[in-house]
Amino acid sequence: MGFEPISSEVPIASDRAQILRNERKHVEEALMKSAELMEKYTNRKRADAPKYNLGDKVLLNTSHLVIKNRTDKFKERYIGPFPSRN
Repeated sequence: MGFEPISSEVPIASDRAQILRNERKHVEEALMKSAELMEKYTNRKRADAPKYNLGDKVLLNTSHLVIKNRTDKFKERYIGPFPSRN
């Protein structure tokens, strides 16, 4: 992943390469921990999607539906109910 410093016959360069490897490992661990925490706190309020059976009545959200001759102010938020399909 990315640039990997290679060993050198110059001791200072080898030491610096080792320091960079250690720092990179530390940063990767911190990023993984941060991602796990973000996932934990983000998923706290989420719930599984409801399970619908064939023929159940559902409402359709109109927020991304283009309905002519209606302004957003006056259009219904949901239309339906419609029977669910597969």
